[in-house]
Amino acid sequence: LDRLPVDPGIADGGDRQLTAARGGEDYELLAALPPAFGAANARAFATDTGTPLTRIGEIVFGTDVVFVRGNAPVRITGYDHFA
Repeated sequence: LDRLPVDPGIADGGDRQLTAARGGEDYELLAALPPAFGAANARAFATDTGTPLTRIGEIVFGTDVVFVRGNAPVRITGYDHFA
């Protein structure tokens, strides 16, 4: 959860990473890349495109999305368009 990139100009008076994870109008593109795509590839991509990549986690076998803060899982519900 702490790895989620959030623009420093975003100030909602609360937990910025939690707000970003829950969704809404402020988001970044998420890409799944193969394990062989390492730090050197990410630097080359940023140099070539001017767009930095931020590793926020990994995909493993299972059925749920799990966010972690420290070593503890954090349950996050999605954005509720009707709230």
